[in-house]
Amino acid sequence: MPSIVLKKTFKELEHRVGDTKELSFHGTSVTRSMIDNVNDAMKTIKLASGTKPISFTWDGRKGHYVARMDYAFQKAYEEDAVAEILDVMEGMGWNFRFQYDAEFSKNRFLGNDSETSNELWIFSKEPEVYQVHKGTVDVKVGISLTTSESTGLIKVKSISEGGLFEATGIQPKTAILSINGVPCKGKSASEAVKILSSAVGRIKIMTY
Repeated sequence: MPSIVLKKTFKELEHRVGDTKELSFHGTSVTRSMIDNVNDAMKTIKLASGTKPISFTWDGRKGHYVARMDYAFQKAYEEDAVAEILDVMEGMGWNFRFQYDAEFSKNRFLGNDSETSNELWIFSKEPEVYQVHKGTVDVKVGISLTTSESTGLIKVKSISEGGLFEATGIQPKTAILSINGVPCKGKSASEAVKILSSAVGRIKIMTY
């Protein structure tokens, strides 16, 4: 079952709340289109004049999509942002599982005490299954695959009209978990295509 983690990180320095808190998305199932939907929701939060809105952007150093909240946003709108994210994730089929405080650490550097805490929200998504029957090895299944540059996931590139998979309702950009029980994680699109082309009988694609 694929999962996504939304993490809130905040640091207190010398018993004062730091200038910023961070929200970040984690997991190979996070996509650019998902972040776009979340950022669109952030724009709907009605802010007081002078409050800086938040937006998730790719942080190459951390390897995650991150949004930084200044103190004014934290004080008045942090809960609004989390509520909007929960609604967006649910709308995309991701179910909220649970939330918990992940860790707490205390450090001393050059005489300054700092305390860092993480809070996590966990989301999961039930896989969807698409099945067809392929009579012989020469039958074309009518589906092309590609590899996502951002996540490395195998995704549906296109569905051919009249192909076996057209009637199943599977859509382009759908991420594939497995083909006939063979996990696609770590495989190239060409390797996944070979599984499809060599199969005879029932073909079962599990997606999310």
